[in-house]
Amino acid sequence: MKKRWSALLLAAVLILGGCGQRRLYDFDLSKYITLGDYKGICYERLQDTVGEEELQNAINTDFKEHGYGTAQTLENGVIKSGDTVSLSYEGYLNGEKKSDISAENITITVGNGEYLEDFENGLADRNIGEEFSLQVSFPEDYIKVAYAGKTVEYKVVIHSATRMAYPKLDDEIAAQISDFTDVQSYKEAKIESLKKKKLEEENDRIEQEVWQKVVDAAEVKEYPKKQLETLADRCRQQFEQTAQNNQQTFSEYLKDNNITNEEFELYAQSYAKRYCKDEMVMYAIARNENLQASDAEIESLALKYADNYGYDSVKELYKAYDKALIEQTILYQKVKDFVVAQAMAK
Repeated sequence: MKKRWSALLLAAVLILGGCGQRRLYDFDLSKYITLGDYKGICYERLQDTVGEEELQNAINTDFKEHGYGTAQTLENGVIKSGDTVSLSYEGYLNGEKKSDISAENITITVGNGEYLEDFENGLADRNIGEEFSLQVSFPEDYIKVAYAGKTVEYKVVIHSATRMAYPKLDDEIAAQISDFTDVQSYKEAKIESLKKKKLEEENDRIEQEVWQKVVDAAEVKEYPKKQLETLADRCRQQFEQTAQNNQQTFSEYLKDNNITNEEFELYAQSYAKRYCKDEMVMYAIARNENLQASDAEIESLALKYADNYGYDSVKELYKAYDKALIEQTILYQKVKDFVVAQAMAK
């Protein structure tokens, strides 16, 4: 139920693309997909104001990073964002208890974003010792395919909680946790920083919302077999690399995360179809609108990746990763920029 299983990002295309794999869709896409409306998509822009609680949480983060604060164990009281809670939960799908989404005596820091949003948000304002139910919606790309896109009922009990107690902010502390010598200047700068971050997050959210509507509006007639195989293989490479980074075998990693081989294979196929559709939509729009990645743009991004991933030159990078993957990254952003520019705010 942890959030980390909810998405595998397209940024991994380059990192784990594989040597010599050209995945450009250099064939007639009309046999495989029909585009829906991708111009004039409507979206709603949310407010970017910074509330008192949000500001205080940011200040508390600075406190914690600079060694301020004392952990206090709570045996009763109301849970707040930032509290670390000990709890147990049982997950029910269609009224049937599911052991693979149930747990005893685990700890969660509310608001950290480690678990699914509906679950974490549902813990706030609950009483320690209280037993309650939560309705949690699982994302469409959840790794356990049996729960993907489904709503699960959780029966939860909170056993105890730990809360950090921080000192009162004054000029002296402000000078120690920031580049400012007084509380007012520190808070004003913090508010501006939070506003900037919220604006960036809001622009990202709008891009994701608009793009998802564009993809949802398209209809897949047939999936190209070669592309599905390549994408499923990429999915496995991603998980194998993660297992290796954790100094585990692939089988050990799946077992440690309560995922069976059968569940993973179902997920890999679901992943392949999801991103195959995504890619076909992207290339179809790029061709319709004559959007292209120039040689200069490809070279510039290749230089950036070569530097980021420790290659001595672009030539060395291309020995490991296909140039087509870099072109694809640029095209994705151009197409997304295009559909967002064509979208209309409510």
